[in-house]
Amino acid sequence: MSGDRHENDPQPELPSALRYEAVAEKLSDIGKTGAKLAFTGETELGLNATSTVDSEEFPGPTLQLRGVVASGQNWEDFGRLLASQAWYHGFAASARKVFVSDGSGAIEKLQGTHFSEHTSVLDILHALSYSLAAARAVSNDEAAAQHQYDIWAEKIWKGSVREVIEELKEHSLRIGEPPPNADTEDPRQIVRASYTYYTNHAKRMNYPHYRREGFPLTSSLMESTVKQVSRRVKGSEKYWSTGGGEVMLRLRGEYLSDGNPMGAYWTRRSRYATGMRTYRRNAHAVSP
Repeated sequence: MSGDRHENDPQPELPSALRYEAVAEKLSDIGKTGAKLAFTGETELGLNATSTVDSEEFPGPTLQLRGVVASGQNWEDFGRLLASQAWYHGFAASARKVFVSDGSGAIEKLQGTHFSEHTSVLDILHALSYSLAAARAVSNDEAAAQHQYDIWAEKIWKGSVREVIEELKEHSLRIGEPPPNADTEDPRQIVRASYTYYTNHAKRMNYPHYRREGFPLTSSLMESTVKQVSRRVKGSEKYWSTGGGEVMLRLRGEYLSDGNPMGAYWTRRSRYATGMRTYRRNAHAVSP
């Protein structure tokens, strides 16, 4: 990707694409938001959320080349594969190196092992999904949750995640700590999970700085690519051996990559094709 640096934040105000009306359904799809609450008002204004995010409202870099690496290996083996591809594509020579992820433990380990020199950015959509989950957990109805989410989303966009953490701490004291066997839908558990998530990733949520540097704020481009990989290998009536599945994942990644790497492979291969099948000859097995 390539993008311009800015002396000042190019978009200091939260874009409409990340407000409740536009993004609530999308954040629900991410899976951390909890159930929608009952609405107690006379109308349900703003509750018909769309499931898409208009990327044109986001400041950030422009895609130059997409390379896809797919594998069923554990993060240690996959990390080495990913690092080799990054080196092959010249990432080491880049003046600005960025690693965007959802903050999961395995991805953080991979980043720390192979991409420690990259600026680690927490995907803002994943960050906001925890705000919506917590807003619903501390609110009596969806109207109140909508209001609370927009407040927290604004603070996160402006880099004030510490304020959100303090407010979540206050809510946790008010509603109490979750019991050891608390369900994941328990409001106390949701508030604690959001508090812990933001506390662990606050250093990766300096979004005003990232916008000034021209960094990407979301990994949605690659997450949509994952769906393209999944359609090929996880379709109905598809079964793979370990080796066969790994080969298919690698091939799918190559076919989805920009630059047509598989086309180049077949072109090179055809240059050496003679139309004759080669057989191994054993001189001792041939009669005179």
